[in-house]
Order: sequence, then C-alpha cells, then structure tokens
Amino acid sequence: MKRILLIWLLLITGSFCYAQRNWNECSDSLVVAYKKGMLVPSDDSKTFALLDRLTRRTTPEQKEYNFILFNEIVTSADGALAEVLGEYCIRWVRNDCTFVLAYLKDNPDMEERYISYIAYEFLFEDDLFPTFKKDVLCNYNGEDTCYVRGFLKKLDKKVETLREED
Repeated sequence: MKRILLIWLLLITGSFCYAQRNWNECSDSLVVAYKKGMLVPSDDSKTFALLDRLTRRTTPEQKEYNFILFNEIVTSADGALAEVLGEYCIRWVRNDCTFVLAYLKDNPDMEERYISYIAYEFLFEDDLFPTFKKDVLCNYNGEDTCYVRGFLKKLDKKVETLREED
C-alpha cells in the first residue's frame, strides 16, 4: 500500500512539474513574441495570458522588466484592450505599491493612465474600491505618504467623474 501511494505521489508531482514547466515556457514565449513584434496586444486570449504573465509576482530583476513591458502595453492600448487594463493596473499596484507609486510619481502621464484604467474598473466593481485604498495605505512602505494620499484622492475624483458621466 505504501508503495502504491508513493508511486501515485510521484506521478502527481511529476505531472504538476511538467505542467508548470510548460506554462513557464509558454508564457515566456509570449513575452518573446511580444518583444519581436509577433504578438500585437489586442482583446484576445494570448494578450490576456501575456498580461497575466507580466503582472504576476517574480524576482526583483524580472519585476522591473515585466513592468517596463506592461507599461508599453498600457501606453499603446486603445479600444477593447484599454477597457480591461484596469484589472492589471490594480494587480500591479497591489503586488508592489511602493515600487509602482514611486514610478508613477515621476511619470505623470503614466499616472494619469493608471488612474483612468483603475477608476474605470472600480466604476463596475465599486465594492472593491475601499479595500483597494486600504491595501495601498497599509502596504506602502515608502517615504512619500503624501503622494500616496494624493494618488488615492485623484483616483477617488476620477471614479466620481465617471459616475457622473454614466
């Protein structure tokens, strides 16, 4: 019985490792395809897989590279793709708000894009907005808390503006 359980455990573990290795190879191939211009971001499953890859937690070195690529997509997005970017911007801010907000502080055009995309997302997911604000305030460990409060205030204002337009 122990031998059967051991074999079963090895089979499951091996399958998981194989699936994980294939996922990493697949997701990395999406990044390569994007960088080579063979994957043009649009409203499709490959782009969503690429965005998932770029917004997941990684090593510090990989994080910076992923953030640069993600911001390229944010800068060029329009139409249906722009409508879904809020979820991914929220993910970036939640995963490392200190890093992202330090960048946004020095890049006002990108800050405006993030605020617009995030606000649009919270227009439809209003109940998540208070939790997001609390998470940002609790997880920010930089020195400029004044900027963080200002960022959240701008976000609040943008959500209200969108509600009035709706």
